[in-house]
Amino acid sequence: MIQPPNETPDTIQDVDRGDVDIAVIGAGIAGLVCAEQLRQAGYRVVVIEKSRGFGGRAATKRVPNFRADHGLRYLERSGRLLPVLIDALCDRDLLQPWNVRFCRVTPDGTLTPDLSPNPEPSAAISPQASPPSLNPIRGIIGISDAETPERTQVTANLVNPDQPSCQRYIAPAGANAIGKFLAQNLTVWRSRRAIGLLAVGDRWQVQLEAVAEGVDAPLSLTARAVVVAIPAPQALELIAATETIAPEIQATIAAVSYHPCLSVMAGYPAELAAADRGWDALQFTDDRALFWAGVESTKRKADQLCLTVHAAPEFARAQFDAPDLNACGQTLLDRLASHFPALAAHRPDFLVVHRWRYALIDRPFDRDCLSTRSPLPLVFGGDWCGTAQAETALRSGLAMAAEVTRSVDGRSLPTLDGMLTALGDGS
Repeated sequence: MIQPPNETPDTIQDVDRGDVDIAVIGAGIAGLVCAEQLRQAGYRVVVIEKSRGFGGRAATKRVPNFRADHGLRYLERSGRLLPVLIDALCDRDLLQPWNVRFCRVTPDGTLTPDLSPNPEPSAAISPQASPPSLNPIRGIIGISDAETPERTQVTANLVNPDQPSCQRYIAPAGANAIGKFLAQNLTVWRSRRAIGLLAVGDRWQVQLEAVAEGVDAPLSLTARAVVVAIPAPQALELIAATETIAPEIQATIAAVSYHPCLSVMAGYPAELAAADRGWDALQFTDDRALFWAGVESTKRKADQLCLTVHAAPEFARAQFDAPDLNACGQTLLDRLASHFPALAAHRPDFLVVHRWRYALIDRPFDRDCLSTRSPLPLVFGGDWCGTAQAETALRSGLAMAAEVTRSVDGRSLPTLDGMLTALGDGS
């Protein structure tokens, strides 16, 4: 049973009313892994998250009579770190295999059964054509007081690569169970957005604003070091007014770019669930409108047919600010009907469209994290530090924690496996 994460106001005294060792901005996978590493090393850590959820794009939305994963589609056993997380979550019954009919859709509309791993199997919302990851597993770049690049090793946190596998995994309770698991022992201030950083003596002062009613916790905190684990454009906005941060840091972050995505969740009458469609998940190749379609009701029990459809980057970019998102969602469903004719005769019982402004990494940063010690320790990272999104997030989270300890007092950190085991033990 996962305990809810610690949160103000009950734990205000645990963090001395806003005076902590480390502030981690962002409760996505990278931020949570970094924060938990540091907590287990004995630091006082607070995580600041602008939303009410945990896990970033490992997200689940409540729709009528159902919970739909509208970001992370599934996890696949690949890379060096992701199998460690998958095994830990499976051991706790938070993940299970997703053995359904996968097909690829060629540009001419042909469906081909897909038994091989996708190019970006760990992606929260995978790009259509991603370059190989530029991110060496060992590398984190740091810009020191002298502005000279530095590297550090994080190989102690790694496991041997496993054999390639096409086994896919989903969270029966919803993809947000992953973030809840990682956050269970952390002090998290939710519904608060970081809006400014100021170096005062030997402490960072982090200015916050409430983004929901009823937030009565402190709207500022001080910390010896700050970790910024949010999308690169948001990180750039946060530090824009901090004159003491080197221009090289800002230029590096500004070079990162994203594609947006529109995620459509739709429900149909139960009789459509039994209709012969020949697939449960479709990956589209070079389609200008569709990137992915999946039958969400194959992940967990449902009284109806539930679909999630991801728009291709070109369509999402063109329609992202459309005043009627439901019309955009219906356009995608109509296009999907060519591969599921029964849809054409029905309008959905519900239709929800979610915007992901920073969904697909277009131009990544080519190291595990970015850091500076001038004027004080400040570390940036996330899934924009590479292209294998979930794997990259794990790798960046470990690297950010390693860089914080190197900048502060050199404490030892647990391995990823050790960290996850300790979480399971409730320690």
